[in-house]
Amino acid sequence: MLQVVKLEDIEIEKFWDYVLSDVPLYFFFILDLKQYPEQSQFLVAIENEDIVGLCLIWKNQIAHVRGQNEEIITSLFHAIPEDIQIEQFNFEIKYQKLLSSLIPKPKTKLLLHRMVLQKDKMIPRFPLDKPFTQRNLTKEDAPKIAKLMAKASPTY
Repeated sequence: MLQVVKLEDIEIEKFWDYVLSDVPLYFFFILDLKQYPEQSQFLVAIENEDIVGLCLIWKNQIAHVRGQNEEIITSLFHAIPEDIQIEQFNFEIKYQKLLSSLIPKPKTKLLLHRMVLQKDKMIPRFPLDKPFTQRNLTKEDAPKIAKLMAKASPTY
């Protein structure tokens, strides 16, 4: 049976095992729990004692929702407390149609989580001084991304 609970209601090791299994997808979940725990709330979708989805609410303004299917995404979306006025929702792109049904006339900013560009439509916004290749990101890219972000902003 699917249930949504707060992060405090589960073993934290279970959470870390889950998010570290896919760092690119759960990057902000990891970052915010490590760097901004007092500004972050986490909802966890549990089914048969396994984590099947997560919702990160940051600063009571931004919600990142991840889950294995539409039922889980919908449950997490509806579990966000009504007194929190979310200004921005971030979903995976595969849930774009579901998002439209959950928020038919959005008054909030909706973002779709996407870590790669479409190959045929890449237009750099600045001159590139080195040759580059375009490919899907993998778990092995996470340390390089973290190093780049640390260089750009030491807070990260």
